Amino acid sequence: MKRRLFTVQILFVLAVMISGVAFGIGKGKKALLRLKPKAGTTYITSLNMKMDIEIPGAAQKVVMGMDTKFNIEGVEKNGNVKLDYAFSGMRMEMNMPGAGEIKYDSNDPSTQESPQGQAMHAAMGQMLNKSIGMVLSPRGEALETTSLSEVFPNMPADQLQQFGNSTDNQFIAFPEQAVKVGESWKSEKVVPNPKLPIKMLMTYTLKAIEKNDYVIAVDAKIVPTDENAQMKVDGSFKMDYKLDKKTCWTKGGEGVMDMGITMNANGQNMTINTITDFTISSKIE
Repeated sequence: MKRRLFTVQILFVLAVMISGVAFGIGKGKKALLRLKPKAGTTYITSLNMKMDIEIPGAAQKVVMGMDTKFNIEGVEKNGNVKLDYAFSGMRMEMNMPGAGEIKYDSNDPSTQESPQGQAMHAAMGQMLNKSIGMVLSPRGEALETTSLSEVFPNMPADQLQQFGNSTDNQFIAFPEQAVKVGESWKSEKVVPNPKLPIKMLMTYTLKAIEKNDYVIAVDAKIVPTDENAQMKVDGSFKMDYKLDKKTCWTKGGEGVMDMGITMNANGQNMTINTITDFTISSKIE
């Protein structure tokens, strides 16, 4: 059970990073991609995931959801964006051997009454409705972030580190120069988990320029950063995002992550394989 929950935890951290985040339309045009939300706007972003987890001798399906509220506090003269955000809702459904179906919804108290629901609420509830401040550059780089140890005083230091790095990397990294349809740029995103240190090697491509949206395709490799770590990972992630043309704020997206985690269990190597389907949607409150 602990291994399954750890796998789900890693996927949650990766999901925070991903949430950042019509062929042929606009060919020949160039787009200078810059984050330009309007001060006073509040966005509600919903991320939903369906995971198939395969462990030797067992298989499991997990459904997760997360809602995040972003408040745009202001935009400075140099284009830097000041905002705060908070997780406003979390959901999970899964089957555990010996425990049956577990269903949790932070906005449904009836799902928090069972021992399993209470445990999930204890873990996830501490992250809800806690405001985190951030300053972003027009290219989506995190310049300043509220100290997470002040926001989540009861969260272990290692979790604070990996969670903080994930939140800093949740926005798409825009290229310095304008790009045409079909052109690509690269970036790296790191998850400094002491047990499973990994990084995502991201390749972004401007797939289309539509009437009201930019379509950006992401193709990423998930690789270990420490060959001597307790666990190793090998995976890939593909996703298409739609960005609002005026603000470059993510309007929605769909994608899939295929990941294998290898660990040593009682002297034998064991691999946990996961395939996760993602959908993202965002609206103005």
